[in-house]
Amino acid sequence: MGRGVDLSPRKKSEVKTLLLHTSHSQRKIAELAGVSKSVVNKIKINLDQDQPLSPKRKGKCGRKRITTPRSDRKIRDICLQNRKKSAGLLTQMVQESGIQVSKRTVQRRLAEEGLTGHRPAKKPRLTEAMKKKRLAWAREHRLMSVEDWSKVCFSDESTFEILADKSNFVRRRPGEKFHPDCIVERVKHPVKIMVWSVISAKGVGRLYIVQGTMRQDQYKQVLDTRLLPQLREWFPEGRNSCLCMTQHHAIKQGV
Repeated sequence: MGRGVDLSPRKKSEVKTLLLHTSHSQRKIAELAGVSKSVVNKIKINLDQDQPLSPKRKGKCGRKRITTPRSDRKIRDICLQNRKKSAGLLTQMVQESGIQVSKRTVQRRLAEEGLTGHRPAKKPRLTEAMKKKRLAWAREHRLMSVEDWSKVCFSDESTFEILADKSNFVRRRPGEKFHPDCIVERVKHPVKIMVWSVISAKGVGRLYIVQGTMRQDQYKQVLDTRLLPQLREWFPEGRNSCLCMTQHHAIKQGV
């Protein structure tokens, strides 16, 4: 029987029966019951002193919690001030603050606070001027109804890398580190392609492959050959029936 493992009531009853109704030695009883000799001795002492076999302990068992509520708050505050640090670096900072705990203890305390690790969400870097313009735009259009938004189109271009695999995690068994399904193949100079398209409540519009960088002349060509035909298809009723939001500005289209 392993050290520190509590016996089941059935196992205790078995040892008690062997002690009371047989003449076996404690060593033999331990062998028959599959427990240690010290366990048999403790049960015999309880029987001799007319003590119950069930433990008197109440609440949680195990080692006393190594941290105090105050140190728990300190660990939490250090994490909140350094959200992007690894558990190892956070542990080092906690120890430097005078709290001597292990990395695993820090991880458990943070988990108790709901501070678990995740991949960070990605968003564009915005200047204060850009934030103010976006807020002003949102306030200007906050009263638009669902019907109004159904007449809005959004267009933009985006760049994609050919053969780019941006997976950050993979599940594998020991020895599968270089399995074809567990590796990420990288191209030294990946081919990049820029595409333009438009979306609305009516669906996805025509796709345009940008040649190199979107220049003024090419952008005019996109409007003439992709955007305007798509708007005529979505909004055949004509002028003032839609509003197109591009990455540069919002323009009303008279189609």
